[in-house]
Amino acid sequence: MVSKDQAVTLTLMEVARAHGKLYCYPSQTWILHLVKRHWDQSFCRRTLNRVLRRLEDRGVIVRVRRLRRGVCGRLVRASTLYKFTSETFKALKSLVKTLTRFRSVFHVTKEAHNKLPLSKVSHYASPKCGNPVENSAFR
Repeated sequence: MVSKDQAVTLTLMEVARAHGKLYCYPSQTWILHLVKRHWDQSFCRRTLNRVLRRLEDRGVIVRVRRLRRGVCGRLVRASTLYKFTSETFKALKSLVKTLTRFRSVFHVTKEAHNKLPLSKVSHYASPKCGNPVENSAFR
């Protein structure tokens, strides 16, 4: 499970990567939607702003608030531009290391697959086998 900070950072990086840029400017609603869809984490807009402020304070992202002219000529807020710094890539590198270590704990090597006789593998895979602990192949 990744933290909220990591989920938001990776979501922003994926949006930027999809467009081939080192920056992106999704709306907060879209960020929340993507975090929910890809990381199965839901939180409110206020929490998202806290996370973004923490990321900005740590130097992972730089937020540039953008303005545009409205219909009456007044300035209206547009979506925020999120730029990535070198800290972002350092954090991403450490996250990849952590996930790789985590994956290697549960990873079964090819040698282990090759050492198990095929007859026992097919016996285990059959729907009639019952509890895998009770099978003689795993004693």
